[in-house]
Amino acid sequence: MNQFRVYLYAFFACTTMQLVFAMPAGAQLADNNLPYQNIGVISVVAKDFRQSYVGLTVFNNHMESNDISDWKVDDGYEDQVSKIINDETNYKAEPIHGAKATLFRVNDTEGLWKSRNPQWGEIASELRSMAAERHLDAFVVIAGTYINDNTQASYPGVGVYAWRRESILYINAEIALIDGKSGKVVATNKLGMGKPKHGILSLDISMAPRTTLPGYFAKKAFGELDSDSLKACRNELIELPVRAWPITLHYLFSTNKNASK
Repeated sequence: MNQFRVYLYAFFACTTMQLVFAMPAGAQLADNNLPYQNIGVISVVAKDFRQSYVGLTVFNNHMESNDISDWKVDDGYEDQVSKIINDETNYKAEPIHGAKATLFRVNDTEGLWKSRNPQWGEIASELRSMAAERHLDAFVVIAGTYINDNTQASYPGVGVYAWRRESILYINAEIALIDGKSGKVVATNKLGMGKPKHGILSLDISMAPRTTLPGYFAKKAFGELDSDSLKACRNELIELPVRAWPITLHYLFSTNKNASK
């Protein structure tokens, strides 16, 4: 990778993160301008955890993916998003824990004719059935998506990659507002996307949440990491998107109120 591009990205990350995530959370969510009352919140972004380390030779590379369902990271994200919606809007949000095994295929982007974005149409039928059973009007669904940031952290979902002497923990997600009756997407937004205005400036910013872990985390096999390291990683992963939710949800709910018709 071009070293200048790495430094440029790091500078951009530090600068824009302050612009996006420092904005007051309470002022971010839009008014209740959509024809919904009860909203189910579903996260299917954190089932698999990817480790990526690219060494100086092909013999030093380390890449693996492990199922971290028992960490219940998705449950944490559902609780966080539900609380924000309940606290800052007139909608009533309900976290949907468990009972979503078939929904993970929304992340299946492999295939010649598939895009690198979530396959929302693949889960429309299940969401319509769930809406009828639970008396829900709509869903906020969080899935993995590719982020083109010129690093090893472009993969969808959650994971860690090595950069210099550190490991970078990341989450790449897209959030969709989906109508419960039709199963159709009303609006989508990538996690960390916002358009803050500062005077005459209007910036379109996409800043997927990142944080650092000890350098060995991306290099060691998952099974070689001790329980304290895994616990610390889990805690960091659950807290990672907290500051990004408000701005992301604001623009998600700012869609036209007739979009679902």
